[in-house]
Amino acid sequence: MSTESAKRPVLRQASTVLCLLLLGVAVATAQNQATKPAADTKAPAAAPAAKAKADAAVATDPKAKAARRAYTLGMTAEAADDGLVISKVEQGSVAGKAGLREKDRIVSVDHRPFKHPRQFEAYLSSHGGRPIPVVVMRDGQQQTVMYTPPFRSGDSAWLGVFLEEGETPAGGAQINQVYPDGPAARAGLQPGDVITQIDNEKIDNAADLIATVAGMAPDAQTQFAITRNKQKETIAVTLGSHHQQAVMQYDNGQGEDGQPQA
Repeated sequence: MSTESAKRPVLRQASTVLCLLLLGVAVATAQNQATKPAADTKAPAAAPAAKAKADAAVATDPKAKAARRAYTLGMTAEAADDGLVISKVEQGSVAGKAGLREKDRIVSVDHRPFKHPRQFEAYLSSHGGRPIPVVVMRDGQQQTVMYTPPFRSGDSAWLGVFLEEGETPAGGAQINQVYPDGPAARAGLQPGDVITQIDNEKIDNAADLIATVAGMAPDAQTQFAITRNKQKETIAVTLGSHHQQAVMQYDNGQGEDGQPQA
């Protein structure tokens, strides 16, 4: 046998080994590429989940909601022995431009007395764009300041009800009117119903209801605890949005001027 003939089996074996090695590398590469997208798809998912969790925490934090409302209104009010006192006015805000000042003691808002900051903020935030007389005591004298609350920034939840003013004997917010085809009507809420709780949030009065709904997201699915004909019930309510309210032409003459609404 010639030397050339003897080399051929060795070369064939070497070629076979090399092909197998190359095939193994190709398979390993393909497997890595196949598993890589799965790892990539999992990595970004953590960020939205973390953001959603953080947003939820802010949405349920009373201090965060109060700060957001106060910033929107351009001022902050605090409870005092004789009612409410304006503790801060944002520079360049509508409150400052209207003439409200820090240390003003609030006598009445829209001819109504307020003792709790949350009620005060909720009432104003529900009347965006309407001039409201705010009577304050300043330097020993009463002054009337016309303050126009700004519209809510962005979108917020909407229930679609007008509420009775004042306190109910057993607490809660009593519905006076229900907007036709609104979220409350679709859920089955009726005039005369008294809302006492939304999810885990207790409702003591109309201002509590307005503030709670304003702090929720549009389309939120909630559970309302109500009293109807002296019977307690729980009703599932899917909230709407104020953008939806505008499209439906909410201001169509229902309810009296200045009547609280959510």
